[in-house]
Amino acid sequence: AWPTQSFSLLRASLLADGRAIPLLSLIAEGDKLGNPDLQNRFLDDLAGCMGDRKVTIVTDAGFRREWFNRVQSHGWHFIGRLRGNGVLKLAGTEEWVTPGQLKAGTTPRCA
Repeated sequence: AWPTQSFSLLRASLLADGRAIPLLSLIAEGDKLGNPDLQNRFLDDLAGCMGDRKVTIVTDAGFRREWFNRVQSHGWHFIGRLRGNGVLKLAGTEEWVTPGQLKAGTTPRCA
């Protein structure tokens, strides 16, 4: 039956002219979804492909702190979607907030 949760896919793509050009893909069994070792291997392999280029990783929800720490360890930036139960700290602050506490605008701030 389709869709299946037997497998999951990590894919890095280059955004160019409104298109996503696949650079690196890793298929894993569904029970490996969220596995830090698998995610670290993927990011390390991607780093080998990217060299010293500036990289911004854009992720859907579901990635955890370890993923973002590894992204930063390569000197990269990230944009990640959070689910309702996630928390974050804005740059230059010490306070942890939920996504619901943020207010949209030109300058990030808590509502």
